[in-house]
Amino acid sequence: TTTSSSSTSSTSSTSSTSSTSSTSACSERLTWQSLGCSLDLTTLDCSHQNIAAIPVCMALLPSSLETIYMAGNDLTTLLENTFSGLTALRVLRLNNNELTGLPEGIFSDLTAL
Repeated sequence: TTTSSSSTSSTSSTSSTSSTSSTSACSERLTWQSLGCSLDLTTLDCSHQNIAAIPVCMALLPSSLETIYMAGNDLTTLLENTFSGLTALRVLRLNNNELTGLPEGIFSDLTAL
Protein backbone atom coordinates (compact mmCIF):
# COMPACT_ATOMS: atom_id res chain seq x y z
CA THR A 1 0.00 0.00 0.00
CA THR A 2 1.36 3.37 -0.98
CA THR A 3 -0.01 6.82 -0.57
CA SER A 4 0.95 9.68 -2.81
CA SER A 5 1.45 13.05 -1.22
CA SER A 6 2.62 14.67 -4.43
CA SER A 7 0.48 17.53 -5.62
CA THR A 8 2.82 18.73 -8.36
CA SER A 9 1.68 16.15 -10.88
CA SER A 10 -0.52 17.35 -13.67
CA THR A 11 -2.13 15.51 -16.51
CA SER A 12 -2.53 17.18 -19.85
CA SER A 13 -4.28 14.27 -21.45
CA THR A 14 -5.88 11.07 -20.36
CA SER A 15 -6.60 7.93 -22.22
CA SER A 16 -9.66 5.84 -21.61
CA THR A 17 -8.48 3.08 -23.91
CA SER A 18 -7.80 -0.15 -22.13
CA SER A 19 -6.67 -2.82 -24.50
CA THR A 20 -4.30 -4.59 -22.15
CA SER A 21 -4.62 -5.40 -18.47
CA SER A 22 -1.88 -4.23 -16.15
CA THR A 23 -0.90 -5.07 -12.61
CA SER A 24 -1.50 -1.50 -11.45
CA ALA A 25 -4.98 -0.03 -11.67
CA CYS A 26 -5.34 3.45 -13.10
CA SER A 27 -6.62 6.18 -10.84
CA GLU A 28 -6.26 9.91 -10.27
CA ARG A 29 -3.67 9.27 -7.56
CA LEU A 30 -1.48 7.02 -9.67
CA THR A 31 1.58 8.96 -10.76
CA TRP A 32 5.10 8.05 -11.71
CA GLN A 33 6.12 9.36 -8.29
CA SER A 34 3.68 6.98 -6.56
CA LEU A 35 5.52 4.12 -8.29
CA GLY A 36 8.77 5.35 -6.74
CA CYS A 37 10.01 7.14 -9.85
CA SER A 38 11.34 10.64 -10.26
CA LEU A 39 10.13 12.66 -13.23
CA ASP A 40 11.08 16.07 -14.51
CA LEU A 41 10.89 17.68 -17.95
CA THR A 42 13.83 15.72 -19.36
CA THR A 43 14.31 12.61 -17.20
CA LEU A 44 12.16 9.73 -15.95
CA ASP A 45 14.04 7.55 -13.47
CA CYS A 46 12.23 4.37 -12.41
CA SER A 47 15.32 2.25 -11.82
CA HIS A 48 15.03 -0.59 -9.30
CA GLN A 49 11.39 0.03 -8.28
CA ASN A 50 10.08 -3.54 -8.81
CA ILE A 51 7.69 -2.31 -11.51
CA ALA A 52 6.08 -5.28 -13.27
CA ALA A 53 3.94 -3.35 -15.76
CA ILE A 54 3.41 0.20 -16.92
CA PRO A 55 -0.29 1.03 -16.48
CA VAL A 56 -2.01 1.84 -19.78
CA CYS A 57 -3.10 5.28 -18.57
CA MET A 58 0.52 6.22 -17.84
CA ALA A 59 1.98 5.19 -21.18
CA LEU A 60 1.85 8.78 -22.49
CA LEU A 61 5.02 10.56 -21.42
CA PRO A 62 6.14 14.20 -21.84
CA SER A 63 7.58 14.71 -25.33
CA SER A 64 10.48 16.65 -23.79
CA LEU A 65 11.96 13.50 -22.20
CA GLU A 66 15.60 12.94 -23.12
CA THR A 67 16.38 10.11 -20.69
CA ILE A 68 14.42 7.13 -19.36
CA TYR A 69 15.89 4.79 -16.77
CA MET A 70 13.76 1.65 -16.27
CA ALA A 71 16.61 -0.75 -15.41
CA GLY A 72 16.32 -3.32 -12.65
CA ASN A 73 12.56 -3.77 -12.64
CA ASP A 74 10.30 -6.74 -13.35
CA LEU A 75 8.92 -5.60 -16.72
CA THR A 76 7.92 -8.51 -18.94
CA THR A 77 6.36 -6.55 -21.80
CA LEU A 78 5.85 -3.00 -23.03
CA LEU A 79 2.93 -1.59 -24.99
CA GLU A 80 3.48 -0.54 -28.60
CA ASN A 81 2.79 3.11 -27.75
CA THR A 82 4.98 3.29 -24.63
CA PHE A 83 7.57 5.51 -26.33
CA SER A 84 5.29 7.23 -28.87
CA GLY A 85 6.18 10.84 -29.61
CA LEU A 86 9.44 10.83 -27.64
CA THR A 87 11.50 12.33 -30.45
CA ALA A 88 13.92 13.99 -27.98
CA LEU A 89 14.77 10.70 -26.21
CA ARG A 90 18.51 10.10 -26.32
CA VAL A 91 19.01 7.54 -23.51
CA LEU A 92 16.82 4.50 -22.77
CA ARG A 93 17.87 1.94 -20.16
CA LEU A 94 15.77 -1.22 -20.01
CA ASN A 95 18.46 -3.65 -18.84
CA ASN A 96 17.89 -6.14 -16.02
CA ASN A 97 14.15 -6.60 -16.63
CA GLU A 98 12.23 -9.72 -17.63
CA LEU A 99 11.37 -8.58 -21.18
CA THR A 100 10.76 -11.52 -23.48
CA GLY A 101 9.92 -9.54 -26.60
CA LEU A 102 8.97 -6.10 -27.81
CA PRO A 103 6.15 -4.97 -30.11
CA GLU A 104 7.14 -4.19 -33.67
CA GLY A 105 7.67 -0.46 -34.16
CA ILE A 106 8.01 0.33 -30.43
CA PHE A 107 11.12 2.43 -31.14
CA SER A 108 9.95 4.02 -34.42
CA ASP A 109 9.46 7.53 -32.95
CA LEU A 110 12.85 7.54 -31.22
CA THR A 111 14.77 9.42 -33.88
CA ALA A 112 17.38 10.87 -31.47
CA LEU A 113 18.16 7.55 -29.78
